[in-house]
Amino acid sequence: MLLTLNMAAQQNPQLAEAAWVEAEKAYDAGRYEEALRHLDRTQEYAGQWLPTISHLRIVCYYKLKQNDNLAAEVRRYMDYADSNSNSVGYDRDKYREVYDISQTIGQPDYNEGERLYNAKDYAGAIEWLNKAAGKGYVAAMYRLGYIYEFGQGVAENNIQAAEWYRKAIDRGNHAAMYRLGVLYYEVNNYEQAFVYLNKAAEYNYMQALNSLGVMYSNGRGVTRDDAKALELYRKAADRGLPVAMYNVGYMYANGRGVTQDRNEAIKWMRMSADKGYNNAKEWLSKNAR
Repeated sequence: MLLTLNMAAQQNPQLAEAAWVEAEKAYDAGRYEEALRHLDRTQEYAGQWLPTISHLRIVCYYKLKQNDNLAAEVRRYMDYADSNSNSVGYDRDKYREVYDISQTIGQPDYNEGERLYNAKDYAGAIEWLNKAAGKGYVAAMYRLGYIYEFGQGVAENNIQAAEWYRKAIDRGNHAAMYRLGVLYYEVNNYEQAFVYLNKAAEYNYMQALNSLGVMYSNGRGVTRDDAKALELYRKAADRGLPVAMYNVGYMYANGRGVTQDRNEAIKWMRMSADKGYNNAKEWLSKNAR
């Protein structure tokens, strides 16, 4: 019920509650346009934007296929959710429903952006990806971060890249966690690099597992721990990452974190080389004749 949502701050709680009840009745009966009119009155009486009103408004817009209104309301709701995910009134189920709707409405714009991106029409890609990101489409946020990080059609801009990655991270994107960790690593901010790489590694993101292994192997941002490095390399290698296979082989070849074992080293190097990793091919040419 609306009464549970900070009624003390509302201008006319009784009228707001009555309008809310009518909105729910209209929604339950499938009269979505009528429900929207009652929601407008609810918000007017409440005197403020409330997430529960916004959530029901979004669902009505979605069922009526009013995409322009829907996108604006979704963006507002998601901005609220990103800032209040740890608050008492945060409703995870409602957030998930709005998130799922945002991915639906952003999909066509994202698809066009990806098509143009793959065709190397970066200006066109950025236009469509921005549209998708504005509707809450997470993969578009990640792609925009990648474009700015690597200067594809724009000047390289790690600040903008990081901003887009953070937006994607707020919505749970694992690849963005990894890329932001790499950005911090490249400027020698190993403490922050570890934070974001570890976030991605918790989801078994293989590139992050390997990068964390590198940090442990070199003692950057953490105490050097070859056994931990090998464990992380193995996890990434088991998921098919060629560079991680090479790193496992290197650890066996040099007895780091494990008893030195030439045969095991050759096995892992061959697995990496079979996937096209040149460093493994070079190692084998010198060590496995």
